[in-house]
Amino acid sequence: MSQEKESPFNAITEDLRNRIDDWQGQPLSGLGALHIFDILSVRRDALVREYHVYLFKKAIICVVEEEKRTLGRFLSSVSGAASALVYGSPIASSSSAQQKGVLRLKGRIYIRHIRQVTDASVPGELSLTIDMEDECLDSFILIFKDRPSLETWRANILALVSLVQR
Repeated sequence: MSQEKESPFNAITEDLRNRIDDWQGQPLSGLGALHIFDILSVRRDALVREYHVYLFKKAIICVVEEEKRTLGRFLSSVSGAASALVYGSPIASSSSAQQKGVLRLKGRIYIRHIRQVTDASVPGELSLTIDMEDECLDSFILIFKDRPSLETWRANILALVSLVQR
């Protein structure tokens, strides 16, 4: 069995495949293996937004969960959770996948375009600045809740950047 098939991230990757409707011309399969993911704040210029951020072998993607939830969907998720509690059984993965919202791809940064990764933390904010080669996107900043997360992301991104530069 290959290492990619044994990855603990297979379920996460499959969830992304099922929940993102529009990959904007680049399929998930073209991004390589998933290395790490988290919910992070991302700052570009003066704007800070929270995203689900995924680091793949070939790209970093940022997605948001669509907030459109119909009353019927809400009621079915409440009744499904209640029946699971009553009967003591976990909710089936297929029904929980249906209850999750649709994810929308908001940005993709290819690892090959990353020029530099800098720990730009200041008191009160733990952050990494990602400088790009692309003139259209000079840099963006990932904001972390704790130092170990920042260090893990920094090490993973730098390892992938050095792999691409070989």
